[in-house]
Amino acid sequence: MKTFIFSTTLDQKIPRSFFEALTFAGSLDSAEITALIAGSLSQEQKDYLHKAGCGHIFFYTQELPQWHDPMFYLDLVENFFAEKGEPDLVILGASAINQVLAPMLAVKLKAGYVSRVISLPEPQNPHIVKRFAYSGKIISKTEIKTGKAVLLLGSNAIAPVEAEGVKTIETWDAKPATSDGVEILEVKKPETRQLLTEARIIVSGGRGMRGPEYWKPLEELAEALGAATACSRPVSDEGWRPHHEHVGQTGKVVAPDLYIACGISGAIQHLAGISGSRIIVAINKDPDAPIFQAAHYGIVGDVHKILPQLVEAARRLK
Repeated sequence: MKTFIFSTTLDQKIPRSFFEALTFAGSLDSAEITALIAGSLSQEQKDYLHKAGCGHIFFYTQELPQWHDPMFYLDLVENFFAEKGEPDLVILGASAINQVLAPMLAVKLKAGYVSRVISLPEPQNPHIVKRFAYSGKIISKTEIKTGKAVLLLGSNAIAPVEAEGVKTIETWDAKPATSDGVEILEVKKPETRQLLTEARIIVSGGRGMRGPEYWKPLEELAEALGAATACSRPVSDEGWRPHHEHVGQTGKVVAPDLYIACGISGAIQHLAGISGSRIIVAINKDPDAPIFQAAHYGIVGDVHKILPQLVEAARRLK
């Protein structure tokens, strides 16, 4: 089965989502894996890919657009298919680009499409997969009955494992992909410790933090844990925190190993954005707050008294 994986690089690094897709593909019987990576890589990352990757890896190192231009990447992948042949199965890790690219590829390939896939497939039939549905409230077992399929993995859904090593790594010198003619006037990158969608640990605050002037202990805990900071929608709407930190159904959907909710009541829209988290710890003074129904561990108390204690404990463990 011809299996294709696509990813862009991030600050000369291969994102975790690529290795999740590679692990997914490697679990299939008789999968002929071909991957295309767009963007520059550090030598350290190339060496790691040689050791931990699998299949045939191609690099596209020509200039990329300054923004996530879906038409550019669609044209790039179509050019690759025209030269290397169309795949039977496309597996894409969760990223901002792939979330737009996946359904577009499904249309081009006349393939079935499933998003938010959360577990490894049945080895003999990769067209039967488990996925989150209804904003993460249920897990659905879905079968794709078309000959070809495009699968978009959920964030942090697959634990990456090192493979036996790649068969070939080479540069793909293709004709430049076309863009849609959008002129970029300015690019502003958020001043953040790390991307929420890539973060393994997230410390998030809600209205219970009372105001932006009380945010320092939360940031100190995030720094001590090597975590990203996030917030609920009311907090970003009030201007306490930047909008790119907003987690929820209408913001970022995250799936870290650890999500610490500080002073967040747990509205259903927020819970939809964190349902993929492996461990949720909630801190709230209201014992009946909905967040405790989703949390694995809960602390009932004043977040402003509890956070300094957690910061002190985290620093002792470093």
